[in-house]
Amino acid sequence: MSYKSLGFFFLFIVVGYSSSLAQAEEGYMLAKLYDGSIFYGNKVDEDDDVIKMRLSTRDTIHVDRRLAKHIYDENNAIVFTDGKYFETKGFFWTFSMGTNVLTDQVSSHIEFLFAQRISENFALGGGTGFEFNETSAAGFNFDTQFSTFFAYGRYNILDGKRRFFAWGRIGQGFSSEENIEGIRNEQEGGINAMYGVGLHFSSRSKSKFQLMLGQYFQKTSGREFFIDALGNEIQTDYKLLIKRLILKFGWEFG
Repeated sequence: MSYKSLGFFFLFIVVGYSSSLAQAEEGYMLAKLYDGSIFYGNKVDEDDDVIKMRLSTRDTIHVDRRLAKHIYDENNAIVFTDGKYFETKGFFWTFSMGTNVLTDQVSSHIEFLFAQRISENFALGGGTGFEFNETSAAGFNFDTQFSTFFAYGRYNILDGKRRFFAWGRIGQGFSSEENIEGIRNEQEGGINAMYGVGLHFSSRSKSKFQLMLGQYFQKTSGREFFIDALGNEIQTDYKLLIKRLILKFGWEFG
């Protein structure tokens, strides 16, 4: 990895740390009612049917569980004093897009992920992605396209309104070009991996924004034909290890 790549990772870590210092207040909760009302404050007492809550205005209200669409508290979420929160249990899915940040060569990534929160700080899942890369080797330019199926893991390092986390995925990238006998250009698939760090932004809704920085790897091989400056046809058999530093934008739901 280049010094520029290390610099980007260091900057991201510093931003993540400075953005994650605010902590949730213990005993804080959020109630969303079916009529669209939202209340957040300190939980004072509760029983099977009613939750007693003290709001920031110092008023005390009683929330009927039967009227609540969602209740977030220490049992299933981290709730902040402004009503923003992170879920800590259940399933979620994400959609993300990424592009390279250090070279002029095209490197675009689209990803769909389905995962489960195993604990407050750890999640596991799997997904599919689409990878488009331009790369150069031995004076030749190659365009590659892959459909990827992968396993995914995420660990929350620091908790705050902007949560800092580490993540990684590994899987198989399958060529988008059919390798049929008689077809001149052929591209094989290969192992595919990406790992990095990210910032997860809390909100009052079930959708949360993510900003991620990751190192992408893709092994592939194949055969391609080129025309040189004299009009001669050149057959090239290649084996490539594609490496990119990728900036990703994602949205988590659920």
